[in-house]
Amino acid sequence: MTGSKQSPPKFSAERHGSRIAAIALAAAIASWTDRARTEEQLPPYTVVGDAIPQSLTGAKGNVERGRSIVVNRQVGLCLLCHSGPFPEEKFQGTLAPDLKGTGARWSEGQLRLRLVDASQLNPNTIMPPYYRIDGLTRVVPAFQAKPVLSAEQIEDARGVSTMTRDDGKLQRTRRRFLAETAALAGAAGIALPLAVEQTSATPESMRAAIKNIVGEAPLNKGKVKLDVPALIENGNAVPLTVSCESPMTQDDHVKAIHVFTEKNPQPNVIGARLGPRAGRASFSTRIRLADTQKIVAVAQMSDGSFWTDEVEVVVTLAACLEGS
Repeated sequence: MTGSKQSPPKFSAERHGSRIAAIALAAAIASWTDRARTEEQLPPYTVVGDAIPQSLTGAKGNVERGRSIVVNRQVGLCLLCHSGPFPEEKFQGTLAPDLKGTGARWSEGQLRLRLVDASQLNPNTIMPPYYRIDGLTRVVPAFQAKPVLSAEQIEDARGVSTMTRDDGKLQRTRRRFLAETAALAGAAGIALPLAVEQTSATPESMRAAIKNIVGEAPLNKGKVKLDVPALIENGNAVPLTVSCESPMTQDDHVKAIHVFTEKNPQPNVIGARLGPRAGRASFSTRIRLADTQKIVAVAQMSDGSFWTDEVEVVVTLAACLEGS
């Protein structure tokens, strides 16, 4: 009719709801497609023992690109926890081992697995899985269905290990210097009074060290408790607590507690002298462990008896100890 206004379109909840559902479905399909495409782009890999022997890309990584990944705090974030031979980086981490010498301690395949997913070696590791997209929690949207590093970046970062070998030269410790000097002197027919220390403890040397403390007295199981993690990711700082049941009186107390290891350069790790004034027979500290090994604690009581406890520990990253 002339002069009349067109009626506004009526709101239809059913039609509006259908449109929202269609948009949501399209978004879900797009998201699923992106995830499927991302998963298809992750080349499979094979773990052999504690390593991934084959390159993820079939090629060697680029060391320079890898270096930029390692030092970049928005990409690799390695220096948030690690330190390394990167003098231009003023702030470096102290939570994890120094990256210097990594290439000498681990093979290319071992390094590759640690970058891909270190939790396959230690489920309690704080190191993030750089090449995994499943089984993760609280993932930021930017990295959902995506690995932190691509296969190429993994190979580049792994390639930095060649820079941490100190140009392939053996690290010269005092012990190695003495051994090489003695060898050269012997070849030249010169007698030098050089004594090269034993490079590491053995089960036999540990037993000898324990006998040095207890003599011929029997070692009894019980009373003393050695508390140390059974699985140790970083051997450079291992938390250890030793405690012993005792009233700590003048007539009945713990005189001393000793800790021994079988594969460190020296079997005697620590010895603590106690007495009734200590109040309680326990102490906590941190030690270094050179390898997977047995740790033994021995408590000496005021009545002359000795009590012991022992723990077998697995060390995934050995401490950097001279001669180890």
